[in-house]
Parts: sequence; structure tokens; C-alpha cells
Amino acid sequence: QTRQPHMPSVRIKQAKCGYCGKIAREVEREIVGSYFFKKLECGHTICEDAVKALEESKYEDLSSSDGKSLYPFQIETVKFAEKSNFRCLIAHEMGLGKTIIALASLKLHPELLPCIIVCKSNLTAQWFVEIHRWTGKIAQVITKSTDDPEPNFFDIFIVSYDMLRRVSDKLKNAGSIKTIIFDETQMIKNTGAARTRYALD
Repeated sequence: QTRQPHMPSVRIKQAKCGYCGKIAREVEREIVGSYFFKKLECGHTICEDAVKALEESKYEDLSSSDGKSLYPFQIETVKFAEKSNFRCLIAHEMGLGKTIIALASLKLHPELLPCIIVCKSNLTAQWFVEIHRWTGKIAQVITKSTDDPEPNFFDIFIVSYDMLRRVSDKLKNAGSIKTIIFDETQMIKNTGAARTRYALD
């Protein structure tokens, strides 16, 4: 029996009417300029900034090909990555969806592509599947030193830490790489190791 990773219990906070305190169930909406005027089930009308509401909806509408959506804490982590201009460390516990968070960021920000994903060799297949599931893209998996990156066909490349040093020059010449995602960064904690040097290079 496969053991499922523990997911935190997340309570979704429901918006309430600011006048009567009842749950704000929308029954009608009108857009005037850059504002939403929402008529609620309780009879009151509230006004929302349409630009801000549309900005938030992009996270909530993001889903995988099999209908999975981001948890609220995953959305907050994507926002954290955005605020850091995607120069960040995501250090959630195992099973909390660091892969999904990274791919959601790529999906929302195609300007981050082309991208290289560096991971353990036994995780390349998992990354390949998750990339297609969350972004709809097919990634090129570099498995041999004779493999040539194909930037005309792929904009996401997957390579293992051990393979990286053998194909680093090829990846450098594979077009204008804009983003590198390092999975399991403890693999490059030893600053004197060749693996770390090639990763930093």
C-alpha cells in the first residue's frame, strides 16, 4: 500500500458581508469602470477593485490537466517567489508540493522560459510527468552525454546532477536560458565538490 504524503489541514476563510456579517454569496455582478459591484444573497451590495480581483483569480484558476488546484499556502508561496523575482529558496517539508509551486510559477510566467531543471537522476521521470500535467509542455530529458539539447523544440530541459557536468557546455549553448530550478539542493551543499562547481557555473 502506497503511503500518501501528509497534507496540512487548511481552513478556507469565507468572505462575509461587511454590513450584516452573513456569508457573502454573490447573486449578481456589474462592472463599472475598474470596479465590480456585487449584489449578495443577503441583499447588500459590495464594491471590489476589478483589477485586484482579476489578479487574484489567476492563482485560483490555475489547475492541472487532471483538475487539481493549488492549496492556499501554495498560492502564497508562488506570490513569495514573484516578490523575490524568482531568486528564492522554497523549503517546505517533503510532500507539500514544491514541484507544483515551481511549475505553477512557470505556467503563470512564460517569460521565465527557457528553463533548466536539475534534480536527482531517479526524479527526472517524475518531473517530466508533472511538467506536462501542470504546464501542458513536453520537456526534454538529458540522459546521456551524447544527448544534444533541442531549443527549437523544447523550452524546458531536465538534467540530473550527475549528468550536469557532462553536458553543461551544451546547455550553455542551448539558447538563452532564463531560469534554473535546483531540486533537492542538499546535493550541492559541499562547495568543494565538482557537482557544486558545475551547478554554480
